[in-house]
Amino acid sequence: MKKTLFIIDAYNLIYRMFYAIPEMHTRSWQPVNAIFWVAKFLKWLAEENPEAALVVATDVGKSFRQDMYVEYKAQRDRMPDNLSSQIDGVFDLFRLASVDIISMEWYEADGIIGSIAHQYENNSYQIVIISSDKDLCQFVRDGHVHIYDAMKRKFMKESDVLEKFWVPTHQV
Repeated sequence: MKKTLFIIDAYNLIYRMFYAIPEMHTRSWQPVNAIFWVAKFLKWLAEENPEAALVVATDVGKSFRQDMYVEYKAQRDRMPDNLSSQIDGVFDLFRLASVDIISMEWYEADGIIGSIAHQYENNSYQIVIISSDKDLCQFVRDGHVHIYDAMKRKFMKESDVLEKFWVPTHQV
């Protein structure tokens, strides 16, 4: 039986958890809804998959894509202050839970996730990517690599990719 390796797209999960519920605060009015829901999700994941390995992939600094194309992601809104104030707390949570954080200068999380998924897809691991990034659907291979939607609590298989995009995974 294959071991399971969960790879979390850090900022994808943080954003989704932040917007999942109305804002929560501490007594001193520090926002904590992202930290709370990421903690709750990690607890659930560990309880449901006690034998699984878990890593978090994240961006650090500028990516090579930004050097190639200055307008890359320029249309995106700035991170809200009430979310940016929680980022360190979420990463502290990952460290306290002994979750390895993987990052590489010049590369985004999706590139790291894709590299790991591709490298281990025919190995002794069942890879489960936790992200809603559509680009990662290209790595889905039944029995080897799946995507897990943390909000819908649903696994995406090859047939789901075909149904959603009307193309097989290798054409995403």
